[in-house]
Amino acid sequence: MSGPGGSAVADVPDPTDSTAVVNVSVGADRDTATTITPLAGVTFGLFSAQPTEYEPFDGYTTGTPLYTCVSDADGDCSVEVPVGAGGITPGTRLWVAPVAGPSGWYANPVFQTAPLTGAAGRVQTRHVFQTPPLYAGQTYRSGSGGFMSDPGTQTTPPSTISQYTTRVASGGVWPLSRVNPDLPPQCGLKVAFVVDLSASVQGSVTALKSAADSFVDALRGTPSQAALFTFSTDSPAVNAGPNSGLMPVATTADANRFKQLYSGWTESTANGYTNWDREFGAVAAVNESDDPDEHFDLAIVLTDGNPTAFGPQGPGYPQPAGFTRFREMENAIASANRVKAEDTRIVSVGVGDGLDQGATANLRAISGRTAYDGTDIAEADFIQAADYAEVGRDLHDLVLPACAPSISVIKQIVPHGGTADDAYTPAEGWQFTAEPDNPAVTVTPTSGTTSPQTGALNFDLAFEAEDSPAGVTVAEDPQTAQGYTPFPVDGQNAVCVNKSEDDAPVEVTNSGTTGFHVDVGLQDAVSCVVLDQAPDVNAASVVIHKRWQVTTAAGTQTYEEGDQPSDLQARLHLASTAAAASRSSRKSSATPTPTHGSCTPSPRKAHSPGPRAPPG
Repeated sequence: MSGPGGSAVADVPDPTDSTAVVNVSVGADRDTATTITPLAGVTFGLFSAQPTEYEPFDGYTTGTPLYTCVSDADGDCSVEVPVGAGGITPGTRLWVAPVAGPSGWYANPVFQTAPLTGAAGRVQTRHVFQTPPLYAGQTYRSGSGGFMSDPGTQTTPPSTISQYTTRVASGGVWPLSRVNPDLPPQCGLKVAFVVDLSASVQGSVTALKSAADSFVDALRGTPSQAALFTFSTDSPAVNAGPNSGLMPVATTADANRFKQLYSGWTESTANGYTNWDREFGAVAAVNESDDPDEHFDLAIVLTDGNPTAFGPQGPGYPQPAGFTRFREMENAIASANRVKAEDTRIVSVGVGDGLDQGATANLRAISGRTAYDGTDIAEADFIQAADYAEVGRDLHDLVLPACAPSISVIKQIVPHGGTADDAYTPAEGWQFTAEPDNPAVTVTPTSGTTSPQTGALNFDLAFEAEDSPAGVTVAEDPQTAQGYTPFPVDGQNAVCVNKSEDDAPVEVTNSGTTGFHVDVGLQDAVSCVVLDQAPDVNAASVVIHKRWQVTTAAGTQTYEEGDQPSDLQARLHLASTAAAASRSSRKSSATPTPTHGSCTPSPRKAHSPGPRAPPG
């Protein structure tokens, strides 16, 4: 039972002849394409008038409510409202809003609602709901009976906002937003790049591709992988082809392969509505299909407009509304929560006029509470950019801060007889160590193995300003025993650039036959490519080991090649794989019996082990 100053946590109670029950369903994460998991521990208040004040950061409504409830494990927040004597007048409508929530969650006090086109129709709409007229003996559940329904029924007092009942249409579940998880403090990320290709992007596709290039180029040279997702009315977008899996982007060749995923987009590729719900659903589905260690670290969502659709498309599902309503935002929040629950940070990027300053609330709802103010982009949850050129610069700055100061080593193999342009990532990891000149400089790790996916390994550096630049020697564990040989470029054991200075060349000093030395400043993200040449896989060596068994009257004695009596000699003739070796010997009074032993003629390149191509 709850009343002024009281609250209730229980199953949905039954109304009585003197009470009405108001039940709000509180949601957390997208569960299936059409359902949302419950969220416990959210306090809702019922107010006599539409509440207008709220906390600026966490978004919870302030003021003193008439009644409160706390959602239970089923997500039910139920209030028994006295009707009649000692309570409200029969037929009174109250306003519902969240006033507190559990740790790790925040409320969304305002959404920008809008029709499909026209800036004049964009309205900052208070995200609260009005109950139906309340009468004793009745239960009013969100999502039914005209409460938090589609269309909305918040008409008393009459709203001055055009199309108000459309704007406040709801699916009946009130989701809060998860707090955005932090990025791992490392250079090299697994990134989902999520791109809006709805009809409103037409005219900007070329600029969008340029921004995507800037993003990929920022990741190139680091131990990073990226996946491309697109969305419009659904995900993937109508004309964009399938979403991709994670692909390495550490090398120039890898980065170019990723760019090919979108190089063919034209202005007509952009088509359809904008479905934020399904974009996040696609990312979450890939996360859930992988080992938790392979989840995306970061999802970058690039969009030029508010959501105008939700849910899967097809028979049995709602058709796109072509309108940004509470319902589109509710579903987008739940699916974004599902991505965050998998420890993937979301950074939403709003581009151009389609997402003006009023759309801040919507970007905040799907990512986090901190806007990018032009200073510390690593702390930003969402970014608003005037155009795609600005987006490209922002994305470049977003993915690099964790890489300074550090050295990323990219291991590549040149095919036998090939050039550096033919290099590929080895299937097995290669060992490297890094040692600073100054003991005050910390290197983490001091040794490690390159990733089979990216061919890369990052050495993080820590030092004070007075120790900058820090000299570091990187040494490779050569695999000469397997036939690999160093492949210097212009006499250098490594080719290094500074990612923090638009890939400016970094001076390299060789250290031995495979190692190298570089200087790294506090703001430097140095990336170095180290090449080896593969052995000739089309040639083989035949090695014969010979031993002598010599039988005389005294018995049989065994000799290693070279220790046998001097008048016993042998030679080997290798004709083909089908021919037998011929042997001749000069005999003494003893009768020798040649066997396989330690006689080792010079290797002869004559046998091929079969065709073998380097991994691509």
